[in-house]
Amino acid sequence: MKSILNSRLKMGVILIAVSAAVIAYSYFTQSAWLSGLLQNFGAGIVTSLLLIVLYDRIIEKRAEAELKARRLIAMRRLSYALQGHVQSVLFSMYRSSVESRPVDGVGSYREFVRSHFAGPIANLNIMAPSDAGYPTTPSYADWIAQSFKVFMEMLRGWITTYATCSSNDSIGLAESMLASPFLVWGTQLDRMMVAMGSANFRPSALNFGTPAMTSEYAQLLERLIAEVEATTGESIGEFNDSAWHNEFYPVGHARMQIQVPPVFQATPAGR
Repeated sequence: MKSILNSRLKMGVILIAVSAAVIAYSYFTQSAWLSGLLQNFGAGIVTSLLLIVLYDRIIEKRAEAELKARRLIAMRRLSYALQGHVQSVLFSMYRSSVESRPVDGVGSYREFVRSHFAGPIANLNIMAPSDAGYPTTPSYADWIAQSFKVFMEMLRGWITTYATCSSNDSIGLAESMLASPFLVWGTQLDRMMVAMGSANFRPSALNFGTPAMTSEYAQLLERLIAEVEATTGESIGEFNDSAWHNEFYPVGHARMQIQVPPVFQATPAGR
């Protein structure tokens, strides 16, 4: 785009110079007919140049409007994916691992991710049943693995579809989330459960990860939510009292109640 603009600028300068030379020469010719012809020719060049500039500006404005519209669509699609991830997955993990419900609640989805989510998640017992799995009772390990895989596929699909009309910051944050230890480790939990079953080893408690791992992911997610909200002008969601209600599993039902030996700390390979 920049090279095209430079080429047009050079062409414009050349046309203006030619027009000025033609008009100036018209005043020195002895032929009235030729003088009028040259002046009309020079004026025609200037008029054509002005029309080209105006037409380019109209095209540029239209392209900007179309890009803005496509970016808005892209961010609304991303907002939908983030809503499901925060409300249905991360909040379930948080509700099951927090010691008690915060007195002032957790507010918006963005506020929840920024100020509440990261700390308690490291205390989640992934061997406990998921409160979102009723009437089936999958362990949090299996449920997290499947939920994270779905979310990662949604993120990859969004990047593939909307990379050309989304900001570099949004794409970069989405790619960083896909590569984050938090998501990558979560998708591996079902295989870990299978491996432990094959070895006839099934501890009663196993925590999800480390505070550093969840904190890093929370920062990336909060920044991406901020990008979405800044583009759409809307909050992606707010929590209300009904989010805390579950008649089968109380708040904190999967919170670690025992001290787990370091060898059993569930952290990504190589971390």
